[in-house]
Amino acid sequence: MKLARIAALFIVIATLATSCQVAKAGARCRAGSAPGRDSSHVLFCVGGKWSRVVTIGEGASIVLGRGAFGPGGNVLAIDGASEVSASQNSGNFRTPMFKVTKNGAPVEGQRIAIGAVDLPNNSESVLTTDANGQVQGWILSSAATGTFKGYAKFEGTSAQVAFSIVLQARSEATLTIVSGDNQSGTANSPFRDSLVARLTTSDGSPLVGATVSFNAANNSVTASPNPAITDANGTVSFALTAGAYSFPQVRLFSLNWSLAGYAGGNVPVSLPFSAPLG
Repeated sequence: MKLARIAALFIVIATLATSCQVAKAGARCRAGSAPGRDSSHVLFCVGGKWSRVVTIGEGASIVLGRGAFGPGGNVLAIDGASEVSASQNSGNFRTPMFKVTKNGAPVEGQRIAIGAVDLPNNSESVLTTDANGQVQGWILSSAATGTFKGYAKFEGTSAQVAFSIVLQARSEATLTIVSGDNQSGTANSPFRDSLVARLTTSDGSPLVGATVSFNAANNSVTASPNPAITDANGTVSFALTAGAYSFPQVRLFSLNWSLAGYAGGNVPVSLPFSAPLG
């Protein structure tokens, strides 16, 4: 079976690389005929009739190294970019999206193993394609930096599709509270001022697109929006409302931030407030 797939691969390559006869699925053909093609598929002469084997797109994916043959004539291919990047020790990050098809139609329920060949401390995971024939996994980043080899394959086979994993050194940044800290409020009421913070690199340049979340114990203070995304000035702003609790001496508030390629971090927030009078 493996030799047959290899032979089929070379035939697909030859079919796509050279001009070949136009054929029609179901039409009669002579045994031993060279492969044919129609407007969308590569065809083989099977049992005296032309039979569609793979779509031209599936064949191209295989030829370009972005796809592989699997059991039952299924084709596994990368559905999008073949390179993913993250910062070292940034936790889990997504692999490319993969898709399994047969004659261009999605294949649901196909088990696909996804892993990394040379990335330290990584293990293989097995996932199942959805109704669209798609599957996407997660890779655990490590302390290493560089380019590593990821793969997806039909479970229990060696039919692999390769992708690249690029891990970069994490950069440093600082989140600073600009205003709204250390203000007192009243339970069950909005705080007078918004909490404003700014995220900058070590040279003071603003960082755009970072996610910043406001955290409060027991939901004692709520923020809107939450999370917030840093703007062109690296700034976020939260409208705060005190809850029903009174914590005049406990300060369990913080801002947590994250941005791909950066270490992330948190900043404590001081917001003393008291219960209503009377």
